[in-house]
Amino acid sequence: MTEKQKKLLAENPAEFLKSCWYHNQWIKLKLEEIRHYRDIAESITAEIKEVTTFGLTPSCKVENCVVEIVSIQEMLQARVKELRSDLDAVQAAINLLEDETQILLMDARYIRHMKWEEIAILLSYTHRRTLQIHSKALKEISKRIISL
Repeated sequence: MTEKQKKLLAENPAEFLKSCWYHNQWIKLKLEEIRHYRDIAESITAEIKEVTTFGLTPSCKVENCVVEIVSIQEMLQARVKELRSDLDAVQAAINLLEDETQILLMDARYIRHMKWEEIAILLSYTHRRTLQIHSKALKEISKRIISL
């Protein structure tokens, strides 16, 4: 865990833990964008345009799509690397907890990105009690990170 990650976890553990969810959502959007460009590239037929009086050249729509796909893939690689690092830090933070219920809850929420209602059912607690356990776990993580 980097010093920056420790600082963020100590100051606002909920926000840092949520960062993995944001990374995942961004990655999903970019993958959808890649699919969109691939669909365009695969559906394009060559369009012949006059360039000069000396000849004809095909449209560059396919090439533009490929350039966009490559650009998005490069951004994705950087974001996936960041996500892996943050997931490792989130797992390390969860591992600081001793209470098995808190560990299960935090894993369900921040590693598996489950909804509160699903977690409450998983733990066999009320929604309110689940949120109380979550709050206690966040405080415990923050306290333990500070003491490292």
